[in-house]
Amino acid sequence: MPIIQSVERALNIIDLFNEQNTELKITEISTKLDLNKSTTHSLLKTLKQHNYIKQNTDSGKYSLGLKLLERGQYVLNSMDIREIARKHLIDLSVMTGQTTHLVILEGMNGVYIDKVEGGICHCIFQNWKASSCSLQCCWQVTDGF
Repeated sequence: MPIIQSVERALNIIDLFNEQNTELKITEISTKLDLNKSTTHSLLKTLKQHNYIKQNTDSGKYSLGLKLLERGQYVLNSMDIREIARKHLIDLSVMTGQTTHLVILEGMNGVYIDKVEGGICHCIFQNWKASSCSLQCCWQVTDGF
């Protein structure tokens, strides 16, 4: 199945943002993705129109929009695995006295879904955030168990 280049580019823009790069200038985005500035502007305009990207009116920098949080919440809400695993995370945390994590592997990457500290459950949108990790990182998380 062929890849649609404009969709891939738009997703690549979204993927540029992380904890270290919460806001980016259009020139930073176009340079990092090796796109010309007009193409980058058109992609950003489309993402902005759909609230996947927002623009700071003072600095002109772009950041991720709340639409991504909304969509992420839909995914989390549809995962019964969090409810099934929660009891086991709590039991393991109480038994070991250690923080336990629920991580879903997808290929060579994983996404942290839930976390329990010292036997107390923390919902990820209240006290902890979902984040990605590499397979190596995930192995390090489970290394102590």
